[in-house]
Amino acid sequence: MIKIRKIAHYMVSVACLLVAITACKKEIDAVIPGNGEALKINYIANSDVLRHYKIGGIGIFVDTIPHRNTGNFPFFDLTSVPQKLEYPNFFSTVSGLLYANYLSGQHRFKYNYMIPDSLSGSFGSKPDKMLIDTALILEKDAGSLLYLIDGPIARENDTPTFKIMVIPANRALKLDSTQVAITISHQSPDTENISCSRITSNGELSRENLPQDLAYGQSTPYLIFAVKDASNGILGLRIYSKSNGKELINTGIPANGGHAYALAISGFQNEQERLLPLKLNSDHSVLYGKATIFPNLRASTRQIW
Repeated sequence: MIKIRKIAHYMVSVACLLVAITACKKEIDAVIPGNGEALKINYIANSDVLRHYKIGGIGIFVDTIPHRNTGNFPFFDLTSVPQKLEYPNFFSTVSGLLYANYLSGQHRFKYNYMIPDSLSGSFGSKPDKMLIDTALILEKDAGSLLYLIDGPIARENDTPTFKIMVIPANRALKLDSTQVAITISHQSPDTENISCSRITSNGELSRENLPQDLAYGQSTPYLIFAVKDASNGILGLRIYSKSNGKELINTGIPANGGHAYALAISGFQNEQERLLPLKLNSDHSVLYGKATIFPNLRASTRQIW
């Protein structure tokens, strides 16, 4: 009963916010006609700052409804253990990503931090702070990964910033069983431009077909490698600082023929302080306080298909 009530409160708040979006003074561009074609979106939060949030969640509001009833409104639950940082995300034994469908065209996306609806509750339901407000035109049918990542560091204060990074799923890419594909994205706001190399099957390092000057906020197209060039079933990768050649990350992807992967370089190189929500006050305002974000530069891999 409590869970149903929380979900009901959240859905009511969603409806209210959608009304507010429609009624606000800032004009929303009309959706470009989609001719029945669908956008496929997978939402993911890959933010070290958000991992330190203990209350509330992130509601994602789009200026259109899901196409063909493919799901509810996207929401990242920051209170669950572990946090729920992907949408849609249902139990499945099949590797790969799930997508929410929308009619194709330009759409406006609002990411709102949502506070709990009561002092005893943890489910975010009331809009508290706008994190992102952006319009995007995404490639139809091919699929897109919308990463919510840590934004550029603001030196003048400790208020967190965030950024949307779009990675095409490129499901139309044709691979055979002898090939594996990878896209590499730079999502670490305090890491300089990076370069990459891979370990060949004979143990040597090669920079061929890999980025040598990838900046924060950039991603590569899908890079295709031969499975036979992997070592022990792994396509080993090294990530370096472009400026001084220092090795930052030693990682790799499975060399599974016919599959594609997204490799995200994220986290911070240096210790950070951010002003984060700590608890809900009796007047439903949020108490903020400083939290330390420790260095955790890393690579994470997701199988696209």
